[in-house]
Amino acid sequence: MTHTGDPRLAALRAAFPFTVPILAGFLFLGLAYGIYTNVSGFSFWYPMAMSALIFGGSLEFIATALLLSPFAPLQTFLLALMVQGRHIFYGISMFEKYRGTGWKKPYLIYGMCDESFSINYTTKVPQSIDAGWFMFFVTLLNQLYWVAGATIGGLVGTQLPINTDGIEFAMTALFVVIFIEQWLNDPQHYTGILGLAAAGIALAVFGRDAFMLPTMFIILVGCLALRPFIEGRGGMTFTEQCITIGLCALASVLTRALPFSCSRRKNQHRLWSAILAMFSRLPSLACSSPTVSRTQHSSAEITACRRLQESL
Repeated sequence: MTHTGDPRLAALRAAFPFTVPILAGFLFLGLAYGIYTNVSGFSFWYPMAMSALIFGGSLEFIATALLLSPFAPLQTFLLALMVQGRHIFYGISMFEKYRGTGWKKPYLIYGMCDESFSINYTTKVPQSIDAGWFMFFVTLLNQLYWVAGATIGGLVGTQLPINTDGIEFAMTALFVVIFIEQWLNDPQHYTGILGLAAAGIALAVFGRDAFMLPTMFIILVGCLALRPFIEGRGGMTFTEQCITIGLCALASVLTRALPFSCSRRKNQHRLWSAILAMFSRLPSLACSSPTVSRTQHSSAEITACRRLQESL
């Protein structure tokens, strides 16, 4: 199917269905944030401005608390860096996606929240749709949803006859639900276990006020190391890799210790003859292993095996 007419309108129509689930979540969470800011003593201008300028849900909840604290610009900036540090890794992942988007690229970078990143990174945009405009409208719609929810919450916060104690926990609850959903959809649980372990280690080492960036770094290194398993590609499992490394280490130790262990035994000549006979067969067995065909060896490796056979 080909789209005619304005490519921007076609991209908007294609992007909107992907953002509908975000609309429901952002209106509720934005409303909670606006109410929280309003009951903290600020007019609706504050949540509206912060949602548009900061556009980072968890940081905006923290910013409201910071506004009630003594002025500390350095600590505020460092805390904001730690909370938003995960976006560095989002940006690294979007290098190729944002290539060739022209003037839209600065806004795509500015508006790259968790949800927009998830949609823009994973969605396969049809060839008939301009990918740059598609990502632009996904980002724009998500931000509009958040700003609208925060503004409405700021306007009606004090008018609602409800107990607002603990409403700031809404963002934490969202991330818990997202984690549970990913855990249920991932049969291997590599990333979930990695995230829990990274957060636990960083929290124990750096404390609750400075564990965010170390956690992100540990997750990045872990994802790179476990990439073959996370992506489900072939090769050894982690257990098989450990066994392989262990066997290589064991063989290395045995070959080094063998001469010393045999030097004090009787009938050394017979023992050494048996050992040399055994080792003389190892190169041919290794070079013709059924798990690694001869065609997979380089010419240098084949030559080395032949020379080893001749020397023994």
